[in-house]
Amino acid sequence: MEIFLRGPLGKGFVLPASARKVALVSMEDSPAHVRGLIQPVLKLGAAVVVLTNSHVESLPDDVEVQPLTSLVDALGWADYAAFDVARENLPELIENLRALNQAHTWKEAEVFVRTPVPCGGLAECGVCAVATRSSWKLACKDGPVFDLREV
Repeated sequence: MEIFLRGPLGKGFVLPASARKVALVSMEDSPAHVRGLIQPVLKLGAAVVVLTNSHVESLPDDVEVQPLTSLVDALGWADYAAFDVARENLPELIENLRALNQAHTWKEAEVFVRTPVPCGGLAECGVCAVATRSSWKLACKDGPVFDLREV
């Protein structure tokens, strides 16, 4: 039996080498999409906090976990933030950050936009389209991770 596997689709998080304080923010049920950044952050010697309302197990001792209610404090502390949000909740996240006066304060912040990709990354169906400041982008090709300032 032959199995054909496709590699990762689109663009992932790019952790800046200069990051020293990192906030990993999961606005959804599970922090799985930002959890993969923990080891690279620790290898940089940076501090990391995971913000989620989910129960998280099996994290290294160096990782702090805080509820989403600590978002304002964590964003004031961090020099890089990685967000995980469903596409339908993206406008709410942006509005909340604006209300907190945090949308423009980082040099480095990215957002993983959770959206269906039924075409398997062929960039032909448009179902995964995400509205950005400049135009519509396809999560399967141009994302699913976008610069926060772009959305």
